Amino acid sequence: MSSVNSVADVKQRLGALLLDAGFTGRDLEWVRVRNPFIDCVDMQLRSDAAAYCVNLGEHLSFLPAAGGSAPIDAENMSSVDCEIKSRLTPHGESEYWWKIGCESSVDEIVRCFNKSGEEFFHQYRNFPKPFSDIDMSMIDSEAALKLMPTMTKVRRILVIARVHDHLCDASNAIAWAEFGYQNVGVAVSLKAAFREILLKHK
Repeated sequence: MSSVNSVADVKQRLGALLLDAGFTGRDLEWVRVRNPFIDCVDMQLRSDAAAYCVNLGEHLSFLPAAGGSAPIDAENMSSVDCEIKSRLTPHGESEYWWKIGCESSVDEIVRCFNKSGEEFFHQYRNFPKPFSDIDMSMIDSEAALKLMPTMTKVRRILVIARVHDHLCDASNAIAWAEFGYQNVGVAVSLKAAFREILLKHK
């Protein structure tokens, strides 16, 4: 199987699975909007073009694009725009690359998404849960790390502060913003984000 056919086959097989699950697709990216949740899946080719990974992204529609202040375009998002990022892996690894040209990769990736891809997205439901279930004592807990993987502690705090801000829950928005401000260090943009929440509610 050629490299081109391998990628095309994965696109076809994974794409069909995702379309059946409510995603819309463009090229090697798929997005599903379950307001306020936005689910993203995309294939990323490794720099040597010998393998690819499958990125998973989760975002909340009221948040700006990750790492900035620009508003989002929900229908045209990819995992890079998402605040919460993960990767599809067969055995819980932090990352995994499937070899191009390996016939078994296509079947493996479909099985893996059926097993753990939707499980990743399924934890984001019943808003404001699961974010409202996290209290400050849990910010470094396994539950918080599973909910917001690959994120720093301060960015996890900011997401929860923004959730309470969106809910117009002033007391919790202020408490989480103050908690974040105490932990933020010298990160200017994050300080500004916490300050914005505090000024809005005080």
